[in-house]
Amino acid sequence: MLKWYYQMWSDGIYSLQKKKERDPTMLPWQVGSLTAVAFAQGTNWLTIWFWLRAVGVKYDILLNIDLFDVAVLDKFSSAFISLFLPFYIINYFLIFHKKRYEEIMKRFPSKNVKGLSMILYCVFSFALFLVPLAIMVILR
Repeated sequence: MLKWYYQMWSDGIYSLQKKKERDPTMLPWQVGSLTAVAFAQGTNWLTIWFWLRAVGVKYDILLNIDLFDVAVLDKFSSAFISLFLPFYIINYFLIFHKKRYEEIMKRFPSKNVKGLSMILYCVFSFALFLVPLAIMVILR
């Protein structure tokens, strides 16, 4: 599983580096890859939480944050800090800290120049997220 994880990063990094070479106005490839994967992993965590709630495990994964006078901003901050920030930090240290991605790209050369494995991971994560939402809507 870890091999697939690093292969996904290698494919995605290679693809985004090539895109950055063609379009210098694009966001840095580090930001794009880290954001996409952290968001997908946060969505996976949210999906697991939905399934646990469906089977009766009552565990709240969102922190209660009250920084703003606007409830929507508090909820957004709470979701971002609870669901996505931990994955940003974890992935940063696993992939980017001290340029570990260079070693990863040497050990796991890109197999798909378009970054298909990273794209599929993100799409699959978001599709899996829709399943419990659809079930919840149907059952209500």
